[in-house]
Amino acid sequence: MTIDKELRPAMMILPGGTGCNLVRSLHLDVKKTLGALDHGIIVPCDVIKLIHGPEQNTLYMFHVCCWGLPTDATLVAENFRWAGAKRYVLGSLWTILRRKPRSANIYIDGIKCDVDSDVVFIVNNQHVGDDFWVAPFAKLNDGLMGIFLCCNGSNLNRLGDV
Repeated sequence: MTIDKELRPAMMILPGGTGCNLVRSLHLDVKKTLGALDHGIIVPCDVIKLIHGPEQNTLYMFHVCCWGLPTDATLVAENFRWAGAKRYVLGSLWTILRRKPRSANIYIDGIKCDVDSDVVFIVNNQHVGDDFWVAPFAKLNDGLMGIFLCCNGSNLNRLGDV
């Protein structure tokens, strides 16, 4: 997708929360981010258009998009907020034990791919989660997106990944 330079929206990122992977990928912190704002520094980034579901909902993504187990685990983790950052491990364990096999059709540049996968990551940055480097050489503005699939497997195999 190409947008005329005059029509490209500008966004600001304020680092916060337990993750903030985008800021980490940009090698920024609060002080550097506010300094960039003060000096009008703009960092271009790639954006992709995602169309999903029977209603053909449209989303635009420039950072990370997860489907399957990561999404389910994050939603379950909200029930374990009392555990702090470890809630994501608890959410992952719970989700793995209650496994829901998934399949999907993914179209990449008009080419259909049938996927049987528990996990799909589409990433434009280096990190997913606190210490999970899925694409250590990724850049936000290189014209590429990484697509990572973890094929359906047994619950025991998946537990070794937590």
